[in-house]
Amino acid sequence: MTGLRSGTRGRPPGAVYGEVLCVEDDPVVQVLLGDVVRTAGGNYHAASCAREAEDLLGGGGDFDLILLDRRLPDGDGLLLLQAIKQHSDCPVVVLSAMDEIRAVEQH
Repeated sequence: MTGLRSGTRGRPPGAVYGEVLCVEDDPVVQVLLGDVVRTAGGNYHAASCAREAEDLLGGGGDFDLILLDRRLPDGDGLLLLQAIKQHSDCPVVVLSAMDEIRAVEQH
């Protein structure tokens, strides 16, 4: 992986240049995260379910960061996280709109 680069070569501090995969089933959240990533200078890739993410990751996708929804329509985001970590050292940020933090901590 190339790694996220921030504020290099005279670019503004906080700018991000890298490949970012967002695994999120909510189209509104996908658009919002895509806008943030692109505004920061990153290349945005989206998957709306675990299967699409697995296809992108297994198809040679080389990502610098993964934004991962906790709840996906075809599986548990934490199970996908375990699979990702078996094959990659890519940083993963787990997103959740769960009402209680305990539900996330239990998994």
